[in-house]
Amino acid sequence: MVGRKVFKTRICVLYTKGRCHRQSCSFAHGDAELRRYNNISSSSSFNNNGIQQYINLTLLLFLLLFCFVCASIYIN
Repeated sequence: MVGRKVFKTRICVLYTKGRCHRQSCSFAHGDAELRRYNNISSSSSFNNNGIQQYINLTLLLFLLLFCFVCASIYIN
């Protein structure tokens, strides 16, 4: 059994082939059972979140470098 957060968030491949008849199947049997998966740690959200963190870190490092260069010019 899969975790509750991902329960019925994907279509059952066996059901689409007419081979899954389990009542306790963790996958959705049709669009009516399909649920959305909105977890921050999901792969797509993680990727978007990771990209945003990378951009924020890059901008912060650039700002620090800029301040360092400005300070060294000012001192000299």
